[in-house]
Parts: sequence; C-alpha cells; structure tokens
Amino acid sequence: MCLTLTGPEWNLLDGPISLVFVDNHDNQREENGNGPILNYKRAKQYKMAVAFMLAHPHGYPRIMSSFDFQTSDQGAPTSPEGDLISPEFNAKGGCTNGYICEHRWRQIANMIGFRNAAGGNSER
Repeated sequence: MCLTLTGPEWNLLDGPISLVFVDNHDNQREENGNGPILNYKRAKQYKMAVAFMLAHPHGYPRIMSSFDFQTSDQGAPTSPEGDLISPEFNAKGGCTNGYICEHRWRQIANMIGFRNAAGGNSER
C-alpha cells in the first residue's frame, strides 16, 4: 500500500498540472500565524522540505535561488552606485556577493539529480 498525498482528497490539483514549491520570491519574506515562512534562514528544515518535494512524484517542482535579506522590502544586492551585483562563486561552489543560491546547496543539488534519475519511473 502506498500513501498518496495528491488528488482531490488532499485538495490538490493533479500532478501534471501542478506547480509545487516550498517558497518563492513573494512568500519567503512573509509571516504566517505560526512564525516565518520556511526559507533559507532555517536551513535544516528547508533542505528537508525541498528534499521531500523533490522525492515525491507530484507536480512540477520549482527550486528557489535567492539573495540574503534582513527586511521584507530589501532588494537584490547592489553596488554603491545602485547597479545589481551578480553572484560569484567560492571554491566550494557556493554563492557570494549576498546571494544564497539554494539550488546549489549540496543536499538540494543531489535531490535534483535523484528526481531527474528517478522521474521516469511511473511505479508508485
């Protein structure tokens, strides 16, 4: 027996037409009644949520790639002249210049590889 977390009984659209995500550029800065929306600032829980999303065969997943913020209306990293700064990468492949680049985190990148490898298996 397989537990399926999809379909009308869970009030979800069918997988092929669903976009699934843990956070996005709009909601990652919001508060809900139980505290902040799950985002990169709670890295362990965030990685587990993204791993579950990528392991589960429901929907079309979107992975966040963001920049650090301290306030809800803070924009992307800029130079003193106000020009956007591009991310650069350190020796371990992580982003610098104020970018987080969650998609490059080892755990998330590995789960993307897993989903790509296992994605064609329709067995549940």
